[in-house]
Amino acid sequence: RRSDDVIYNMCLDENINNIDPKKFGSKITKINLCYTNQKRKNINAELMERYSKKKHFVDIPFLSYDPKSQNMKVYKGLPIISRKTTKFNNTMSGRENQSVIVSNNDMLIVSKVSDDKKVITISNPDDENVSFDITTKRFNMRFNPGYCVTVHASQGMTIKKDITIHEFDSFCPRLKYVSISRCISVSQLNFIK
Repeated sequence: RRSDDVIYNMCLDENINNIDPKKFGSKITKINLCYTNQKRKNINAELMERYSKKKHFVDIPFLSYDPKSQNMKVYKGLPIISRKTTKFNNTMSGRENQSVIVSNNDMLIVSKVSDDKKVITISNPDDENVSFDITTKRFNMRFNPGYCVTVHASQGMTIKKDITIHEFDSFCPRLKYVSISRCISVSQLNFIK
């Protein structure tokens, strides 16, 4: 099991609806979970604006045909989440002939934006042997910002850093369970309405 005893007990059927968000921290963190895509987009926009200051970035417009798409400021250090399973060519030295499979909802990070802002290099924070490039034009088709993801997209994740859960009162018991059980320790939890 990934969590400590407190998280485990909070997630039991008899306890999940008795969680009082007011008993936890209320800071916004770099990892956020929410219920709606509109909330996800708002939090991502706020944090991209905050953390892109004084950085070399490229503005990428939302895809007009895709309601889950959003305007993005893409810069080194931006966390991103994959929108679909895609195969890329590895750009790591000595691994150029190897393919990289990025699965839907994989969490990655932007490691470089080219000086001409036409190419974005992406890496996997959990695997130093993975790096690949994507053109700016294709970026928004494959990735969303990852400061905030929906609880549905977070399924399967283990989060080891502080997180903030938004819209918790809107969650059914199953979504409450999924959001809380991403953590390994109760000390990571923050809630914002």
